Amino acid sequence: MSSWVATHASGAPIVAMLQLSGEGVLISLGVNLLLLLGLLARVINTNFRYFVDLIRVQASLAEEGVRARAAERRAIEERVMAQAFAEDFDTAPVCNLRKNHKPVTQRP
Repeated sequence: MSSWVATHASGAPIVAMLQLSGEGVLISLGVNLLLLLGLLARVINTNFRYFVDLIRVQASLAEEGVRARAAERRAIEERVMAQAFAEDFDTAPVCNLRKNHKPVTQRP
């Protein structure tokens, strides 16, 4: 909306001068200039809307990147903890469950 006001405010004196000149060529030039200013305001407004949408999408992608990096960091930490647990499990004494149920302190 502000671009519409800015383009019409800057072109309005020229359009008014051309409209009030009384000559047919200058009046038609003023009408064409008025239409051109309207088109220019619409193009600027549309491009600004697309720019705002682009910024919004980039911000949401940045947030998603932060969440993805945090999830990856948690997955790595869980994998490290699972690996440490597996290593502790491998070194723990194992009971021989065949006949005598005595704990085995050394691995064969």
